[in-house]
Amino acid sequence: MATTLTIRFKGVMAGLRQSRKVYKASGHLREHIARFNKSSPDMVKIDPKLNEFVMSRVVKSGGRVKVEISKTGDVINAKLAPGQVPVSPTQESAKTPAQAKHPQASTPTPKEQQKQDASKRPKAEKTQNQVKAESKADKKSNKEPAEPAQQKK
Repeated sequence: MATTLTIRFKGVMAGLRQSRKVYKASGHLREHIARFNKSSPDMVKIDPKLNEFVMSRVVKSGGRVKVEISKTGDVINAKLAPGQVPVSPTQESAKTPAQAKHPQASTPTPKEQQKQDASKRPKAEKTQNQVKAESKADKKSNKEPAEPAQQKK
């Protein structure tokens, strides 16, 4: 017999940095399912698709997820409910998290634009002063060394 639960993550994720949210989300999911079935969190097996869904969407937005729970012996299996749409890897890799939240953030700021333009420009040719300095250095190095001073007798 399968049971459907809706698990909210919003209160759990408040004030945590992104790396901690991932850790907390999986722990909260396990604890909530275990508490519902009156068992220990060690007995809960989370489906990889459910885990991917939680990590990709819920952790970022702090939303909720529908979970379908079935019990086989002592083990509790949790998978994504039929109403939830799993995230495909191509959709996720198409945009960075910053672009997903703020589409206009993908356009660079004027300073960033100047840096990009500067890196694309070809190297500037040497100035006249640099050329003169090099030619003087070449002339000095091209001179034959003076003959050693002859000793006086």
